[in-house]
Amino acid sequence: MISDSTYDFEDIVLTPRSGLVSGLMGAALMLILVLALQPITGFSLQTLLAQMGAVIWSDTATENVLVTLGVLLHGLLGAIFGLLYALCQQRVPARGLITVGLFYGFFLWVGGSLIIGVFLSESLRALVRSWPWFGACLGFGLCLATSAIWVERHRPAQTIVPKD
Repeated sequence: MISDSTYDFEDIVLTPRSGLVSGLMGAALMLILVLALQPITGFSLQTLLAQMGAVIWSDTATENVLVTLGVLLHGLLGAIFGLLYALCQQRVPARGLITVGLFYGFFLWVGGSLIIGVFLSESLRALVRSWPWFGACLGFGLCLATSAIWVERHRPAQTIVPKD
């Protein structure tokens, strides 16, 4: 047990609400990264979102409807994964938060590639298993870690009572 630490390791860094918001910001960052890397990778953000929307609705819908559904699905998943991060991340130093955020992004990429990828179409599965999506997942984890660091730095100071 760490008795002389300045952190209460039983306390979480983010509230559930801030985890939802951080997850939405991370999901937006992922889409921005995919869009920014589009000239290099050749992956079209619009095609990606339409394929994600096709998971919810049949392919007979218009492309605009599928893109909108893809954005909503991606935002919902980002919020859910941000909430899960917030409910699990305990208070640790900033280096630890960054490490956990990167691992969380890596874990989401592996989980999406191996578990969820089985249920997706071949073209969407190829994107989820790609290096650009890996970078986007790491960006998502770093966004969550950055939010946690910001919240931790702006947390009111606590009185440290030594435990004997």
